[in-house]
Amino acid sequence: MQAFIREYNLPFLFIAMVLGYELSIYFFLLYKKVKNNKLTLNKILLGYGFFFLSIVTSLLFSTLNTYYFSDSNYSNFLNILTILSLTVGIVLFLSILTSQEFITATNKLIIWILILFDLIPSILIFFYDINSISVQISTLSTSISIIYIFYVQYLLIKRSAGSIEKRLKLILLGEILVSFGLLLNREGAWFYPFLDNSILKIISLPPLLAGFGLLLISIYRFPAFYEFNWKDDLVKLYIIDRDSAKTIFSYDFKQQEQDQEDLIPQYDLESLKASERVLIGGLIGIDEIISEVTDSKTKKLDKIKQGDYVILLNYQEISSINFVFCLMAQNDTFSINHFLKSLTDQFFVFYKELIQEIKKLDLNPEQLFSSFNLIIKNQLA
Repeated sequence: MQAFIREYNLPFLFIAMVLGYELSIYFFLLYKKVKNNKLTLNKILLGYGFFFLSIVTSLLFSTLNTYYFSDSNYSNFLNILTILSLTVGIVLFLSILTSQEFITATNKLIIWILILFDLIPSILIFFYDINSISVQISTLSTSISIIYIFYVQYLLIKRSAGSIEKRLKLILLGEILVSFGLLLNREGAWFYPFLDNSILKIISLPPLLAGFGLLLISIYRFPAFYEFNWKDDLVKLYIIDRDSAKTIFSYDFKQQEQDQEDLIPQYDLESLKASERVLIGGLIGIDEIISEVTDSKTKKLDKIKQGDYVILLNYQEISSINFVFCLMAQNDTFSINHFLKSLTDQFFVFYKELIQEIKKLDLNPEQLFSSFNLIIKNQLA
């Protein structure tokens, strides 16, 4: 019977471990990819990477100890590595949550207390027997820390919206399944003493595999994690033909907030306020003056402060047409800058071919780019 259970368990355990290592590596690569965007909340990707790396490594040591070295002199050593690997990952994740960016969803004092209670038992197991109370305390402390990590993620979900909220929910559900599977695999006898340990290890496989599978799905094309309430700072977007100094598209974010169900473009190029026309003309004028003074076509403004607002500028050229994307916002944040760059990229992905023909066909810009407001709404979702 034991031989059958061993042959049944091992393939699925190794599949779970491969999925877990792939998952942790993907989180690290994803963090490296978005690190230069300076979106500080994306540090949680690093926390996820450490967390899953520690879970899978702990599962690896536990599996080696159960099926390969249970009767050898290495058993105690592998037990220690099982505990330490999980503790290190949890402590690293908690340390990341002490960052200023997560202050609205965390309590630093609680986190440092949890880190202390995680580290002390893990250090004591080097000086006491592996079956001592220090191991039980270590298991209890890491369990409490994992629950707190789940709680912080729940608070982050409540403060998020759109696609990032949905992804965080999937990640949290996957984490719960994986953690439950790991708990059954390692400490199932605590909760179900009437069941054989081998049976518990079989029962642990479905939540482990389902959790890792769900996590892999949740991180596919993971969206950027912007600051909380960043959308409240958005005011207006203008897309300007720099050569003719004409506005070819305008979007009022505040107006859209008042009428979320209206899919008709909330702008009229003919009815732009006189002050807005002056503003747009001023932007082009200042830009030209800077180019003349510096004798450089590459020296351009990237932002202008106007009263209580900041105007962020992004320049693009395609088919000999120079465009300026002007985003008016209440605050200059990394999230707003990343959003502007994302909109610029989306604009040329969807309208590149049309832009190449715009001068030849003499099309009405209002008709040509009227669907871009739907793309903006999709970016905001």
